[in-house]
Amino acid sequence: GNPPWQVGPKRYSVTVPGLTDPLVSLYREGGVVDVATGDTLYKSLTSEGEGDQWHFVEMYDHMCPHCWYAVPIIERVAEAFQGVQNLKMSSINCHLGVNHQACYFLETAADATDFPSFLVCPPKGKEGPPSPRQERLAKLLLGDAWKMDEALSRCHIRYVEDAPRGEEDPFLSAVDLATWITKTTGAMPTKPEVLTQGADFRRDVIVAVDAPPGRPGWLTDDLPGAPGVPAWVPGQRWFDGLRGFVSLAHQSYRADRHSAIVETAEFLSRSFPVKGRELKMLSQRFQDMGPQEDHEVAKAQISHWAVEAGIPDPASPGMDEDNLRYTTCEGTMCAFWTLLHITLASIAVRGISGRPLVDDDSLFGTEAEVKVIDHLPSIHSSMSFVRRFVEAFLNCGQCKKQFLEDFDLCRYGRDQVSDFEGLALWLWRAHNAVSLTAAHQLQAEVDRRWPMYEDCPTCWRMSLVLGNETFRNARRLRHYERDELDSPFHTERVFWHIVRTYVGLSRVRLEDQTLDALERERQQALRKSDSRKEAQVVAQDGGLHSAFLKPPPPPPPESSGKPPEPKFKLDPEILGMPPTLSPDEILLPPPPELTDPGPNRSPSFVDPRQAPTLPPQVVDIAHGEPLLTKEHSSGVRQGVAILLAVIIMVAAVTGLIYFVGIEDSLEDGMARAPVLRREALGEEGPGEPYEDEEAGEHHFAKDEEVPDYDPGAE
Repeated sequence: GNPPWQVGPKRYSVTVPGLTDPLVSLYREGGVVDVATGDTLYKSLTSEGEGDQWHFVEMYDHMCPHCWYAVPIIERVAEAFQGVQNLKMSSINCHLGVNHQACYFLETAADATDFPSFLVCPPKGKEGPPSPRQERLAKLLLGDAWKMDEALSRCHIRYVEDAPRGEEDPFLSAVDLATWITKTTGAMPTKPEVLTQGADFRRDVIVAVDAPPGRPGWLTDDLPGAPGVPAWVPGQRWFDGLRGFVSLAHQSYRADRHSAIVETAEFLSRSFPVKGRELKMLSQRFQDMGPQEDHEVAKAQISHWAVEAGIPDPASPGMDEDNLRYTTCEGTMCAFWTLLHITLASIAVRGISGRPLVDDDSLFGTEAEVKVIDHLPSIHSSMSFVRRFVEAFLNCGQCKKQFLEDFDLCRYGRDQVSDFEGLALWLWRAHNAVSLTAAHQLQAEVDRRWPMYEDCPTCWRMSLVLGNETFRNARRLRHYERDELDSPFHTERVFWHIVRTYVGLSRVRLEDQTLDALERERQQALRKSDSRKEAQVVAQDGGLHSAFLKPPPPPPPESSGKPPEPKFKLDPEILGMPPTLSPDEILLPPPPELTDPGPNRSPSFVDPRQAPTLPPQVVDIAHGEPLLTKEHSSGVRQGVAILLAVIIMVAAVTGLIYFVGIEDSLEDGMARAPVLRREALGEEGPGEPYEDEEAGEHHFAKDEEVPDYDPGAE
C-alpha cells in the first residue's frame, strides 16, 4: 500500500564546507538556491569577489508550513535570476542550532521576527547606519561574534508584501518578489518567463471539510501496520509537549519575548499535568533575571533548567533532526500543538469533575486538593494563554497572523464557548482548520481531519460514513465555519477522544455510577487497556521519558452503599468505542457466577425470558403472588369438595366446626407455599426479602410471614 503521508515537502541532507555532519535543508545541494550556514554566509559577505555582490537570503525554519509553500516560489525566482553576476541567492535554516546565532543577528539587523523572511544584503561599503538595537547588542559582543554581527548587519533590507495577491501562495508572489529584488539591487531577471510557471496551489485534491473519511492522514499516530491502535501513551506526549516548549523558547528567545516565557511557564505550572514546581521555578528565574539583550545568556538558563527538569538540553549536538528530538511528533510544530491540546484538555477535565487529575503534578493538583475549583484557570484565561503562546512562539509568520486574526474575530465558535468541554473543542476546530489549509496548499491526497476514522469510528456520524447523506464538498484555504468543521463528527465523542489521547482516562477522576453494569464494564475495560499500555511503556522505556512516565494508578475501589451524585456521566459511546468491541481489549468477560445475558443486557440482570425453564410442577403466578405446586393445589380442591358435601349432610350439627377446620387448612397451605417452591427449585432462598422490579415479583425470606391468601386476586 501507499506509505503514510508526511507533513511538509522533501527534505535534503546537504554537506556544507566546515561541518562534519550534513544539514537538513529544504533546498537541494548544488541547486539554484545556495544552502548556507552562519559561517559560510559570513565568509561570503566578507570575502573578495562575493563580498562585492548583492546577496538575497531567505531565513526559514524547515518545520514552518509557509516556508514549505515558499520553496517552489524561491526556486522559480532563483532560476529567473540565474546567471546574473552581481546577485547570489542563498537560504539559511534557522531551525538548526548551528545557525541560531547568525539568525539572531539577521533578525536584529532587519527586524525579521518570523519565518519565512526575505532579506537583501548590499555589497561591502553600502551597509547603512546601524540601528539603536544593533548598537546596544554590539557592546555586549566580543571576538568572532562581534565580527559576524558586523557583517550580517548589512542584511537589513527586508521584503514586506503589501497585500496578498499571489497565485501560488496567497501571501507570496514570485513576480512581486522578483520585482522587489530588481528595484532594490538593480539586477534584471534573465528568465522572467519562469516566474509564472509551477507552484500551483489551487488544485482541489484535498478532502473537503464536510466529506466522508478519506485516505488516513495521521497513520504515524498508530502502531505500524495496526490502524486504530495508538502508538503512544499520554506521558510520551507530555514529554514532547514540554520539550517543544523548551525548544521554541531556546530557539526564538528575544528580549521583547522575555515576559512571554515568564507568563507561559507560570500558566503551565498550574495547568500542565506534570512538572508544576519546575515550571514555576523557570518562571521565577526569568522574572528575577529580567530581559537579556544577549540571547545566549537566556538560552543558557533555558538549557540549565531543561536538564534539571529531566528534559534533554536543546543545545545538545545532534538534536537538530526532529526525529531525534521527539517521540510522538515529527517536528516542533507538532509539539507546539501537542502542548496546547494537553493543557486545555487537562483544564477541561478538571473543570468538569471539579477535582485534580489522578497523580496530578501541577501546582493545581498539589496545592488544591480540597477546594480545587478556586485554583483552576478560567475559560477566558485559558484562551488568553493560547493567544499569548501563539503570538510569542509560533515562528511561522503567516500562520501566526492567520491564527491571531481568527482568534480576534472569534472564529471556530470561540465566542460561543460556555463550558470546559467547549474550550478543548474550540482548539480542536482551530487545529483542524489549519490542517485542512496546509493539506490544500500541499495538494495532499489524504484526510488531515482529526481524529481519523480508524482511531475513533464512533466520533464520525455513521450516516456520512455510509454515504447516506450529501455534503457541500467545501474546499478553500481558510475561514471554515464552526458548523462545517463539526458536521462530520459527534463532538462530545471527539472531546473524550481528545482526553484519552492527551491526558489519559486512567488519570481522570471519572464518576461512572449512573452507568448500567455493561457500560461500566466497557469504560473500566477501556481504562484498564490504556493502563496496561502505560505499564508496558514504563517497563520498556529505557529511561528516556522517566521524568514523565509513571506507573498507571490502581483502579478505583468498588463503591459500596448508595453512590454519590456524579459530577458527570461518561458514556462508552462518547469515548469513541466502536459498537462491536474485542472482549480482550474492551469488554471484560462477565463473572462466571452470572448468567451471560447477551450483548444488550447487563450481566447483573437476568431477563425472565432467558431464565432457566422451571420444573413442570411449578406454577408461576404473576405479580408476586405465592407459587403452588400442582399436587398441592389439586389436593386442596378435593378436600374442599369433600368437606362441602359433609357440611351439606350434617350442616345442622357440625357446620361451624368443619368450616373452621377448612379455613385453618387453607391458611397452613398458603404459608408453606414459598417453601414448597424453593424445594421444587432446589434453592435455599435468600436471607432477606427483596423485590424483582423487572419481573414484578416479591420474594420472601425464609422466616418472613406470608400474607393471607386472597382468592379474589387470582
